[in-house]
Amino acid sequence: MMQWTGSELHVQTVDWTLAKDEASVKALADAIEGSNRQLFAGGTSISGAIDYSRILLTAARFSASVASSTSRATASIIADER
Repeated sequence: MMQWTGSELHVQTVDWTLAKDEASVKALADAIEGSNRQLFAGGTSISGAIDYSRILLTAARFSASVASSTSRATASIIADER
């Protein structure tokens, strides 16, 4: 999981995690819930978040395959307006 504010302030708050069973999914959910907000000021920049996400995806120690016959890749982006 990453947090961002503006186009150049980013921080990864939860490391890459393989969620493969109920226990590992619960552990990931607990890590996300337990992570503290680290960036508070600044604007929002969805393009900055996408750019930084591309760096994180390149550095990921896991690989994934697309189950369908399409060549599209998707990313989930969740905004928290706390």
